[in-house]
Amino acid sequence: MHVTNEGSANEWILASEAAIQNNCQTGVEAYVLAKPTVSYRPFQDERAEAFLTSHIGLQANTEGELIGHLQGVISNEIDVQGLHAEQRATARRYIANLDGAFACETIMNAFDSLELPVSAARFPITTPATDLLRTVRTLFSPIKAYSRKKFPGVGLEEMREIALNFHSVSGRFGDVEIAPATNGGFCVFRP
Repeated sequence: MHVTNEGSANEWILASEAAIQNNCQTGVEAYVLAKPTVSYRPFQDERAEAFLTSHIGLQANTEGELIGHLQGVISNEIDVQGLHAEQRATARRYIANLDGAFACETIMNAFDSLELPVSAARFPITTPATDLLRTVRTLFSPIKAYSRKKFPGVGLEEMREIALNFHSVSGRFGDVEIAPATNGGFCVFRP
């Protein structure tokens, strides 16, 4: 086993029998993926903890409770589906589109409804604002270095792969092209 600081935890969550978290967004991801989660909170500070991450799933304040909850989940002694349904109202207050259309579907519908004028463009785009942004980023380069490690960004090929995946799942957007724009951004357009 190894720990890595890249990519999504979704595959790990889906392959697991349960997720253990402490004030971590992976607990919310596990909830949305319908996986049991245990919020292990040996120390509690409501001022510092995110409400949702500490109020969905099972709660454990001690190692004994944590182990007991995990054993109950694995042996099916704990009604995880019932708990999940019971906590749905709480989750719904914080998670948009928990029921109904997915956010990606709503976004794609919004894209489809746009009536944008056709105009010529040159890529990558540069503007005076781009130069100002470059100067500001230089001032915050230590933060930028951390941010790039934590969120490495998306390359052109990955964006094109994402577009192909959207097309294969939805049957839409097969005619879009993607070009680099400014500062790691992309322009998605129909030629």
